[in-house]
Amino acid sequence: MDLNKRAEIYDLLFESLPFLFWKDIKGRYCGSNLNQAKAFGLDSPDDLIGKTIFELLEDQDSAKLIDDNDNKIMKEKKPVVLEEEIITPYGKKVYLSTKQPIFNDAQKVIGLLGTAIEITQLAEDREIRQKLEIEQQKLALQKEVDIHKAIIVEHNKFNSFIDEIQRNIKAYQLELLNEKTSGTNTVNSYEKFDIKLTTRDVEILYLLSIGKSPKEIASILSKIYKRNISASTISALINKQLYPKFDVYNVSQLIEKATSLKMIPFMAESILAAGGMDLEGLPS
Repeated sequence: MDLNKRAEIYDLLFESLPFLFWKDIKGRYCGSNLNQAKAFGLDSPDDLIGKTIFELLEDQDSAKLIDDNDNKIMKEKKPVVLEEEIITPYGKKVYLSTKQPIFNDAQKVIGLLGTAIEITQLAEDREIRQKLEIEQQKLALQKEVDIHKAIIVEHNKFNSFIDEIQRNIKAYQLELLNEKTSGTNTVNSYEKFDIKLTTRDVEILYLLSIGKSPKEIASILSKIYKRNISASTISALINKQLYPKFDVYNVSQLIEKATSLKMIPFMAESILAAGGMDLEGLPS
C-alpha cells in the first residue's frame, strides 16, 4: 500500500467517527472531524477552530457544563468517560464522551482530546424504565401499606367483636342475677325455696350485714353466750351452711340475696335480748 492510499484510509477512519475534537488549554477548538462541526450547525471543521464552547452553544448552561468537565479533566490529568446532557441547535442531546488530557514532551498538559457518541434515545429509554421501576416500587409499597391497614381494620373488628361478646355475657349474667334476686324467674324463684335459718344463721347474717368479720362475730357471740366461740367456727358456718342455703359463693352475694329475700332482721333477737351490746366498740 502506498503512502497516499494509506492517508486516504486514515481520512476515512477519521471522518467515520461519530464525534472527534481537540482543544487547547484555554478551551479553544483546534480541530475536529466533520461530524463534530455539524453537531454545532457548522459546515466545516475549519469553522470550529479558535472558538470556545460558549461561542458555539446558545444554551450557556450546557456550555458551562462541558467547559467545567474539560477543565477538571485537564487539571486532574486523567482520562474520563462520562455522560453529558446538553441543549444543541438540534434540541436536547445526550452524549457518551471519552475525554483525556494532551501532554507535550515535558508531560505538561497543553489541551484535551475527546470523542463522543450520541445516546439520546438510549438515555430516554433508560429514564422511562427508571420511572416505571419507581412507579412499580410505589405501587408495591402502597400495596403493603393497604394490606397493613386492612390487617389493622380486621384486628379492630375482631377486638370489637370480642368486646361485644363480653358485654353480652356480662349483661346475661346480670339478667340472671336480677331474675334470681327479684323473683321473676318462675323456675328458679327463691320464693319457691323453703330457706330455713337457725338462730345462729340469723345472728351471723345480721352481724355480717353490719360489716362484722368472722373474728368480730365470734367475739360478740362469745360475750352473749358467755362461752368461747372461735372465728374458725363462724367461718365454717358461713361457708358450709349459709352459702349452700342461699346458693352463693361469697359474703357480698350472701348479704345481697338475704337482703332481697328480706331475711336479715333489723336486729337479731339474741343480740336484742342481750341488751343490744356495744357492737361498735368491739375490736376489728
